[in-house]
Amino acid sequence: MTAVEAAPRVVGGSATSPALKHAVLARCSTSDARVCSLELPHNKLELPIFMPVGTAAAVKGLTVEEMEALEVPLILGNTYHLALRPTTELLDDCGGLHKFMGWRRAMLTDSGGFQMVSLLKLANITEEGVTFQSPSDGSKMLLTPEKSIQLQNEVGADIMMALDDVVSSTTPSRERVEEVMSISMLHRYMCVMGFARVDWGGYMHDREYCTCLSCMHLPPVESEEWNRKVCAHCPL
Repeated sequence: MTAVEAAPRVVGGSATSPALKHAVLARCSTSDARVCSLELPHNKLELPIFMPVGTAAAVKGLTVEEMEALEVPLILGNTYHLALRPTTELLDDCGGLHKFMGWRRAMLTDSGGFQMVSLLKLANITEEGVTFQSPSDGSKMLLTPEKSIQLQNEVGADIMMALDDVVSSTTPSRERVEEVMSISMLHRYMCVMGFARVDWGGYMHDREYCTCLSCMHLPPVESEEWNRKVCAHCPL
C-alpha cells in the first residue's frame, strides 16, 4: 500500500455526530491557561500545539514520513494559494488534500484572510469579500466567505477557518480596527450560511452579532467549554 492509498478521505460531523471533541485536561488557577485534548476526524491531539505550515500542500524541507516520525499531529494548508495551484477542484478530484499529499493526520486550512495582510497591495476588501490579484499571473479571484468555505470543503480540512478581515497589530486607527471586527463578524455568519443549514431571516442585517457557538447553529461540538451560551442579546 502506498502512502497516498493509506490516506483515505474522512468526512467528520453531522447534525447528530460531533465534528470534533474537545476537553480541558488541566487548568492554571492563576492565569487560566489550559491543556486540552482535541479529537478530529483524522486523529487526536493535545493543545497548545506547534503547527507546521504547509502553504502549498508541502512543509518545506520535510517529507510526510519525516513529519510522522517527528510525531507532528497537525499541519496548516493555505486556502488561497491552494486554490491558485494546484486548484481545489483538482484536490477534490484526488479525494482531498490528505490523499493528494499522503498525509494521514489532521489538517487545518486558513480562510484566505491572512493574505489581506501579506498581499495587501494586491487586495481589495469589501463587506462582500476580498478580491485578490494573483502574484504569479495577475489573474483576479473574488474570495467571499461562502467561497472560502467551499474551497476548504474541497480541500477536505479537519479544521476550517471563517474568512476574516485581518489588520496589522501595529495599526494605530481605532476606526479601522472597529471596521475589521464588524466585517469579520459579518463574514463569520456568511460562512455559516455557506453550509446552507440555517434560515437566518433578517437577522443578518441587525448588526447585533452574537459570538456563542450554540446561537450560531454550528455543527455540534462535544465540549462544555465551547457550548456555553455567552451572549445576552441573541434572538435565537
